[in-house]
Amino acid sequence: MISLPGNTVTYVVRKGDTLGEVLYRNVPGRIYGPGNNLEKVKRLNPKLQSVHMLDPGITLELPKGDGEYTQLELSSQSKNMRQAIGENGVVKTPLVKKVTKSDEVSLHQSIIFGIKLSSESLKALEKLSNASEISNSDLGYGYFLRWEHKWNEDVHYFLEGSMRKFKFKVASNKTLSGDTILKMDAFTGIKWNFQESHLFEGSMGLVENLILNSDSGSILNIDKVVTPVLKIAGKHTVIRFKRPYTVYAFWNAGGIFPTKQSAYETEWGSFWEVGSESTYELEGRSFTISVSYGQDSLTTDSLEQTNKSIEIGASIGVEF
Repeated sequence: MISLPGNTVTYVVRKGDTLGEVLYRNVPGRIYGPGNNLEKVKRLNPKLQSVHMLDPGITLELPKGDGEYTQLELSSQSKNMRQAIGENGVVKTPLVKKVTKSDEVSLHQSIIFGIKLSSESLKALEKLSNASEISNSDLGYGYFLRWEHKWNEDVHYFLEGSMRKFKFKVASNKTLSGDTILKMDAFTGIKWNFQESHLFEGSMGLVENLILNSDSGSILNIDKVVTPVLKIAGKHTVIRFKRPYTVYAFWNAGGIFPTKQSAYETEWGSFWEVGSESTYELEGRSFTISVSYGQDSLTTDSLEQTNKSIEIGASIGVEF
């Protein structure tokens, strides 16, 4: 550890901080290059294991830096320039204003894009005859997109949507009319980070539910009904490694609202899903792999429908 008496300050790490971002906001002078602050911090904090993922709550020793303004303050120079420059090139008034606490907490956004591989099983039970029909899909594929807007460190607003394509098959003594199905959904809601290791979501949206129906004894159809849903979800840290790699467990559950449509009158339904994901985070980017199992139940005026699914996903996220 280097000795800089009177020339260091302490900083308590917050969730999501990287060392580059901490220096950008708090320490005047170069982050990289000759005489850079990044190397000074490494020498001041010899036990620091990673500059990319800092554990929330730890205290860092930071150099006071060179100059008057941080890189964050200098980057806002064009928005706050109210000074005049004299003939000798000397700045008569400050180039930038000092950044206040409210300025520091800027509103970030992020985009997450991913692919999904999934298999779905449909089971329909006719109320009158008590006869059941089953249809299973081959391995389907799809895409999802999520946009988040950070209101503050703990509360985010999000929009998300997904599309999946399946090809279903039935028993050899049955015929399926229209075996290729495209299924879509869309949600909007609020995400809340709670105590560093937990986050919760509340959202509402529209979902296409699949219903297996029989026109006759041997010919089956798969119909789609669009239903409004209300969903709650949670994600919890299972293992956080020293490097920027974390394993999470997640779940979601919700209710399907009753609807009246041309082909069906649906009653209250429900759905749930559980799974696990591993995420690697590096300087505003994230890479995630997940696996999950879920089930949804929907009742119409003539059928009781139960659908089960297994899903594997991979995604990349970028914060800006």
